[in-house]
Amino acid sequence: MKLSPRSSSQATGFTLVELLVTMAILSVILTMAFQVTESSRRAVRLSESKSGNDAIAREVFDRINRDVSQMIVRKDARLEFNSANGNDTFAFLTHNKGVIGAAVGSRNVSLVKYELRNQIKDNNGNPIDGSFVIRSSGGHNVATNTLNLISTVAHTAPTAATQTQTLTSNVLRMEVEYLAETAGVINKTVTAPAPGPKGDLRGLIVTIATADEKALGVLSRSGKLTNVANSFVDAAANANTQNVWSAHRNKISSDKNERKNLDIENIPTDALKSIRIYQRTFLLP
Repeated sequence: MKLSPRSSSQATGFTLVELLVTMAILSVILTMAFQVTESSRRAVRLSESKSGNDAIAREVFDRINRDVSQMIVRKDARLEFNSANGNDTFAFLTHNKGVIGAAVGSRNVSLVKYELRNQIKDNNGNPIDGSFVIRSSGGHNVATNTLNLISTVAHTAPTAATQTQTLTSNVLRMEVEYLAETAGVINKTVTAPAPGPKGDLRGLIVTIATADEKALGVLSRSGKLTNVANSFVDAAANANTQNVWSAHRNKISSDKNERKNLDIENIPTDALKSIRIYQRTFLLP
């Protein structure tokens, strides 16, 4: 029996509708795959950012804690604070040994000062943009009577290269609040105590905003690092600075209008989300 060949109308193939449906399905699958991949990438990025920022905060806070734990608490031991619009500074005397100069030699008492400088210079004297936690430490020039710590003389940060240490360039803002005792009750205050002995001061609350290396690089290249840093407000009475700053970080990383108001709309949201806020309380000896 002879079979007739299949007619052209019976040839197998895909119709245009079938192709369109297939392409649509593939597009949906690819979109879903991209979203899953992007979500995974962001989760990994935020996890890496948290680890990096944790290390930055730990380095700063541990260094402050070592100095505060050795703070000299005497009537003639001066503490000095500067609560300003922006980053605060604080200085005190510790039992750490320090050198004043070749002509004076070492002292068993050091002046330690912490501050956040928006710009420092490299070895060639060229300015470097960024926010740098600076720890200055030098021997305290005591009075003729070596038992007198000169509590009335204002503290100035040591300036010699050997007396100045850059802890990190990854801190955008630093704010200091105070625990003071009044009538047996300890309250938090944002007003810096008058320079002088410890008095009723019982502790310091230090809040910092940090950015890991990737986020700091993005902020530096954008030229808007200062805009972002200055957008974190000063500490206010009856407010938790850590919560206020965290809420602000969330707002600028999700609200386009807020970023536009701060002139930081071109900064990627991942960089803003990578900013983290830390706070630690240091009780005075």
